Amino acid sequence: MSRIKLILRSDDAGMFHSKNKAIAELAEFGLIKNVSVMAPAPYVDEAYKLFGKRTDICFGMHGTITSEWDGLKIGPLTALKRDGGLVDEKGHFLWACELFKETKPAVENIIAEFDAQLKKLRAVGFNIAYVDTHMLPEFQIPGMFAAVSEWAKKNGLIDHVHYYTLGNMDFWQPASLEKTNARYKNLAEGQWFQVTHPSVESPENDLMYNLKYPKKTKEEKEESGIISEYEYFKSPRTAELFKELGITTVRYDEAEPLPYNVFIKAYQGLAAAKKE
Repeated sequence: MSRIKLILRSDDAGMFHSKNKAIAELAEFGLIKNVSVMAPAPYVDEAYKLFGKRTDICFGMHGTITSEWDGLKIGPLTALKRDGGLVDEKGHFLWACELFKETKPAVENIIAEFDAQLKKLRAVGFNIAYVDTHMLPEFQIPGMFAAVSEWAKKNGLIDHVHYYTLGNMDFWQPASLEKTNARYKNLAEGQWFQVTHPSVESPENDLMYNLKYPKKTKEEKEESGIISEYEYFKSPRTAELFKELGITTVRYDEAEPLPYNVFIKAYQGLAAAKKE
């Protein structure tokens, strides 16, 4: 009997071959139940070919208006001008949500871009059931929460803001195998949420850097004991642990929506954890 329901989501599908391959393998293994796809990313068609026809996965639109990696820049599907506050001089999305405090993009332009992104994903073949956002820009753009919520309702999509849970945002931080297992062992009964960013080992991953932030090398990660999400969620030992603890991974459309204020508090907890 399930003691705990875990909404386990993998983000950034379509961004790199290495991410697509990881998500395809994890979907086959069975623990990952939700996959968020980036419409403006370069390998969306490949993502669909690898796993987009699966009916056991709940697919979502990873609404994208930022492009944080120096090694891979993403731009909009709509014609946006630099003075609109969403793109830089080269036509790429800005690298950080915090910049929106200064550029003040119009919510109407974001919704138009989301329209284009949803249209593309559906044209590729994805059955999109929910919407979430890349890097959570809602917290920096006044009116975006309400606008996206209304847009989701209009398009028959589940709104991600009702499924984050208070108290487990520590899940978003890389950790050792021991600490990762302990997180699950310490979960109370009920419904929880976790986002993952799996990727197979590949030279392509070297493109995921930003010179404004220090990045740990593979050797530093190994020395610190930080585990690979890809390796962890394809391990039979993880599946055995979940079974032992009564953890069942569920889709968004199988989960119970939570009050909006839970998301706000959960995000504040994440922000505090990142500063520590």
